[in-house]
Amino acid sequence: LHVDDQMSIIQYSWMGLMVFAMGWRSFTNVNSRMLYFAPDLVFNEYRMHKSRMYNQCVRMRHLSQEFGWLQITPQEFLCMKALLFFSIIPVDGLKNQKLFDELRMNYIKELDRIIACKRKNPTSCSRRFYQLTKVLDSV
Repeated sequence: LHVDDQMSIIQYSWMGLMVFAMGWRSFTNVNSRMLYFAPDLVFNEYRMHKSRMYNQCVRMRHLSQEFGWLQITPQEFLCMKALLFFSIIPVDGLKNQKLFDELRMNYIKELDRIIACKRKNPTSCSRRFYQLTKVLDSV
């Protein structure tokens, strides 16, 4: 991608990526019981209440809990993270929209492939794909 396109994508998607990654860390490090921003910055229920962003903390913890409920694998997480990165497009578009769309489609196909490798039933594959994209939409 053109450097300007790379910068635009980073500017528009960094917050969603940070929340998504924090949800994953909370799931993998503390089993979604707390928010794991960093090793030295973990919010338990008390710290969430004490902060001025309690409602946002609850929503972020819910995202982390969804990782557990859906038993999202590390491979699924990485594909979802890439899709989240490619999900936000600036209003003015990009210099090379075609390449951007191609990259996004490659990650969609990869996520679909990862799901299909783990499931034999096509119905469960489409249900799983729906569940994972629903998580992405919640970010």
